[in-house]
Amino acid sequence: MIILADIGGTYARFGLAEEGKLKYDADTIKKYEVSAFPTFMDALKAYLDHQSCDSTKIMIATAAYSETNSIWRFTNNNPWIIDLKDIQAQGFQIELILNDFEAATWALPFLKDSDAKQLSPSQDDHDIDDVAAEQYSRCLAGPGTGLGLGFLHPDMSGNWSVNKTHGGHMPAVAMNDEQWQIIQTVKAQNDYDVIVFEYLISGFGLLNIARAVCALENSDERFELPADVLNSQSLQAQRTLRLFHEFFGLFCTNAVITGHAYGGLYLMGGVLDHIVRADKFDWPIFESYVFSAPKASEQVFNAITQIPIFYVEETHLAFRGLLACQKLTSP
Repeated sequence: MIILADIGGTYARFGLAEEGKLKYDADTIKKYEVSAFPTFMDALKAYLDHQSCDSTKIMIATAAYSETNSIWRFTNNNPWIIDLKDIQAQGFQIELILNDFEAATWALPFLKDSDAKQLSPSQDDHDIDDVAAEQYSRCLAGPGTGLGLGFLHPDMSGNWSVNKTHGGHMPAVAMNDEQWQIIQTVKAQNDYDVIVFEYLISGFGLLNIARAVCALENSDERFELPADVLNSQSLQAQRTLRLFHEFFGLFCTNAVITGHAYGGLYLMGGVLDHIVRADKFDWPIFESYVFSAPKASEQVFNAITQIPIFYVEETHLAFRGLLACQKLTSP
């Protein structure tokens, strides 16, 4: 038995795996708000208090970054510090710790048809230079508390590797005057030195766009939570969601081209899940911006318009990726 932990900026998820397989029952997989516990260990112990598990082996996927060999810190609203030495001192054996999107990316080769919904194009239409999709890298992108990004690369022997990224921390771009105005307004309202994509495509990014829209329209509508945007029928909320999808599309096309990831673009993330559940995922807008940026190059445009795009419905991708990584990289 192995304990699994997926620690994001807002939520902590725990689960168990037996003989290399995730236990999917509702009594085993638990989700807690990070704000409900002072530390990671408090949350872990609360989880284990309700489980019949005597294992001390643990694998961790986390949105934190490795500050030192033993200390992992968060850049978002999670105040926890994941101290590997402290975890070991309390009797746990750390089998693996990865960035959460790095972990989730390891699961991509093992997705089943029921795990993801293909958005475009049909698999029969995917024919990039007559080379199978399996020979191309794949890209995983998704807005949650932050903006995650991962690349899965094949080698000549059919093996896979995942490279680390800094997610959405590259400077944002604009394709028109409206987007440029939003970027400049968000920058001024928050006193940012530079606008990176995460400041626009994430939970707080959605709010940044909404507040910028209200400022530009001299509207007194207030958005305190991302849910306020999704629950509103106002013109400001509609404009906010359109711009969110435009920036998300621009981010994805840059990621795919940079990573030469024409084997598939996979979309996931807590914010995206909320948008989909609210029936406000604007596929035509998103698709048009994924496909619009590279029109200056016919070769790139032809490649990216054939890429299969998926919405990942599997909610425990990081857990499955931890298990896949351990299996694929073990001697």
